[in-house]
Amino acid sequence: MRKLSIILLTCVSFLIGGLVQADDLKAFADDINKSLPEMVDKGTRLDKVTSGEKSLDYRYTLMNLSSRKADKNKIAASLKRNIVKIGCSKLKSLLDRGIQVKYSYFSNDGRLLAEAGIKKSDC
Repeated sequence: MRKLSIILLTCVSFLIGGLVQADDLKAFADDINKSLPEMVDKGTRLDKVTSGEKSLDYRYTLMNLSSRKADKNKIAASLKRNIVKIGCSKLKSLLDRGIQVKYSYFSNDGRLLAEAGIKKSDC
């Protein structure tokens, strides 16, 4: 999960560092979605990116983990910790413009396992 966070946080800040308009965020999400779903590592698939007025939301599936076997609390804690640790530096330009980034992870049976986001006040 750490590797995945690094990859996506770096890509987001690199690709849209100067964008602040909702239409720009939507265009960015639409462009990414053209190549999805895509495996980002051997066990994680990026399924969809959506945008809001001041947000980007990433939806992933953990391909090797069913909801019955998942420790949701552990996944959520790890996700939030990694996003804040990495995102405060990698997403600084977005966060400074009030853009929030959210990550949602689903099991291979389609159930939500964890969600975590980052905004400027988290840093």
